[in-house]
Amino acid sequence: ILQGTILLSADGGGGGGGGPAMFEAVQRMPWQDLQAEIVAWISAMKVAVGLLFPAEKRLCHYIFGDWSAGTALSCFVGITKKAMLELLTFADAVAITECSHEKLFKILDMYECLHPLIPAIGSLFGQQQEDGHSMRSVGTSGIYTEASETLGRLGNAARITFSAFETMVLRHDDPSKMLISDRGRLRLVEYVMNYLRFLSDFMNPMNQLLWERNDDQTGSVSSTSRASSGDQPGDDIGLGNQDFRPLSLSMLRLMEALEKKLDAKSKLYKDLGLSYLFL
Repeated sequence: ILQGTILLSADGGGGGGGGPAMFEAVQRMPWQDLQAEIVAWISAMKVAVGLLFPAEKRLCHYIFGDWSAGTALSCFVGITKKAMLELLTFADAVAITECSHEKLFKILDMYECLHPLIPAIGSLFGQQQEDGHSMRSVGTSGIYTEASETLGRLGNAARITFSAFETMVLRHDDPSKMLISDRGRLRLVEYVMNYLRFLSDFMNPMNQLLWERNDDQTGSVSSTSRASSGDQPGDDIGLGNQDFRPLSLSMLRLMEALEKKLDAKSKLYKDLGLSYLFL
């Protein structure tokens, strides 16, 4: 009991308890505060899965392993399960917060944190090999499944947020109502170019997520064609060396849309010199 309490205190990164209370707290939290909690969550998740949980598992097996492997696993579950589920619950709560463009980068930070930890979570909470026989850890199979589903929910939140951003840029706007910044540039152009610049730091996970989105939209055809051509999603989050880059194509489409908006805005000016200010 003491070990479990210490782990919950060390993990932190979510606050407000678990379950519905945590979901409500995250939904109400101002974005600035939530960003700080996400940073704490990322640190807590890495420490918990990379250091604390493996140490607890080794300790349980050291104490109970010679007597009963099942007892050792039950002890490990009792100590770590609540802390792990609270970490995952916080990520789930973030994934269902109201969609807004600026949240994409923090969601991707969480996705990049959890993605490489899934194999370690599988090792800790998935199937265990005992004396050459396959033995499912008592009460732990659901934790690995929940972690995988949480990763999927974070990825889906990132796809939805980016799709909303694409829709905002690609929609038709009245050129005469496009706002100009203090520096004489279209505010939309400045915003989008800065957004894409930051997004380029997440090229690998976004390519993976957009690839999955394209598969959902086009069915199994794209998956079949990739398999026949030998293209695979690549190791870890990366996509290997294949030519198809969904994020690059999306960026190109968005920049083409911006160019058309600039051209439309320039045509509002009869003075040729003024029109060139937007080209």
